[in-house]
Amino acid sequence: MTLLVDADGDRVTIAELEAYGLSIRGINALEEQFGLLYVDELQGVGKCDLECGKRFFGPCGIVELRRALRAFFEGRPVKTVEECVAFSHGDP
Repeated sequence: MTLLVDADGDRVTIAELEAYGLSIRGINALEEQFGLLYVDELQGVGKCDLECGKRFFGPCGIVELRRALRAFFEGRPVKTVEECVAFSHGDP
């Protein structure tokens, strides 16, 4: 399996795909329902695996994921980092 790393050498997370058009719902489905945390983990997952028995990944979810991955690999974010959801640890 090829590891996808960012400029700092860190593995690229599924959550980082938000900047490339993957919805929070899609991110949550991949992380919670499939246990995937990193983009490189998608290499072993087939379309049927995503569609079978999972709520989010019907045909529209597959299209959204493919578009986000295409934008990611082409280096074309659709959002800035500031536009993505920010999570705090309780500090306002």
